[in-house]
Parts: sequence; structure tokens; C-alpha cells
Amino acid sequence: MSLLLKLTALIEAAMGFALIIVPPLVVRLLLGSDLLGAGIPLSRLAGVAPLALGFACWLALFETQSCAACEIVGAMVLYNIGAVLMLGGTGLRPQPVVGSHCRS
Repeated sequence: MSLLLKLTALIEAAMGFALIIVPPLVVRLLLGSDLLGAGIPLSRLAGVAPLALGFACWLALFETQSCAACEIVGAMVLYNIGAVLMLGGTGLRPQPVVGSHCRS
């Protein structure tokens, strides 16, 4: 199981980094088509998901007891931070909506 987690973490993280850094090349290799317009930031955003999955697999390697929630929370935090950074790089500014749901 440890070998499978190591291999999965490596492959997923490599794919995520590749999609974030050079999305046109990855899309051309995988799909055989060019990436235009909004496809580049969307590919970068999509690259955060396999990166978070690789991070979760890497965290699972070091767990001594069954704590699936730890890997899930870590991966979700990484995905959320990465998504905000990728969307922020496009000029979009995700606004927190927590304040609109709370009353004083």
C-alpha cells in the first residue's frame, strides 16, 4: 500500500504542477489540441486538483493511525488556497461572502 501511495502522490503532483506551469503543452500532449483564451487559466485551476490529491496521498503515507479526515482537510485547504491564487492571477478577485451571512 505504501508503494501505491508513493506512486500516486508522485504522478498526481507532477501532473498538477505541469498543468499549473505549462498548461498549453500538457493539453497538447493529452488531447492533441491547442489551448486558447480562458482555457489557460481554467487548466491552471484544474491543475490544483491533482496537486491536492497528490498532497493527500503523501500525507496518508505518514499517518500512524486511521485518520482519513486529516488527509481530506489538508487536501481541501491546499485546493482552496491554490484555487484562490489561480483565480487571483487571472484578475478575478474572489470576495469573501462570510460577512454577508452573519448578522451583528
